Amino acid sequence: MADLSNKSVRFPRPLKRVSVTWCGGTPVSAMKAEETERAALEKGRFDALTGLTEQVSAMREDLSQKQDQFLDSLVDQSQGMIDKISERIPKLVVMAAAKVIEGLELEPSQVESIVNTILTQAPDEEKLELRLNPEDFQLLSGIHQATVTQAQPNPASSDEDFSQALSGLFGGGDNNDGLADKYPSVTFIEDDTLGRGDCLLESRFGLVDGRVATRLSAIEESMGSKT
Repeated sequence: MADLSNKSVRFPRPLKRVSVTWCGGTPVSAMKAEETERAALEKGRFDALTGLTEQVSAMREDLSQKQDQFLDSLVDQSQGMIDKISERIPKLVVMAAAKVIEGLELEPSQVESIVNTILTQAPDEEKLELRLNPEDFQLLSGIHQATVTQAQPNPASSDEDFSQALSGLFGGGDNNDGLADKYPSVTFIEDDTLGRGDCLLESRFGLVDGRVATRLSAIEESMGSKT
């Protein structure tokens, strides 16, 4: 059918009657129109679903990236905290140990152990000078003085001269404290500048620092090197 839209048609005489059966595109049946409508709806749903799926996928990707960034940041912060704690633990442990040691009362056997330990760091057969806190020195002297007293023979049952026995019992002689017997090469000096448990050993080779603070510092350095 020819398209007569927007065209002028001239008739040789006036028309008596005009009847228009259709004006527009090709007629479509109701069934075809329903099919077209259903297809358009399906396409609309598909396009909408596709667009929504793409949006959800983009949101998931963005969320995943942000989650990874957050976890990485959390790991970095946690590692930083662990590093700081690891750096501070040795100092905290040493500070706590120093507080505990400061409040302890030393036993004579502990003082003797401290002395024996620091003497192992000195050369054999060397003249040594060992400085101790006066209270620690008295504890150490008490051990060996008691040993000497117990070892003295009974004047009543011995041929030893009574005056010599009294001299041994009540302070006569150079080795009355017993320290010279066990430590013949060591001269003990009371030093009130040293704290309890401290000691300084001097020889011709130099000084061995046995103060508690020095030993704790060495422990702190050892712990720090292992963290």
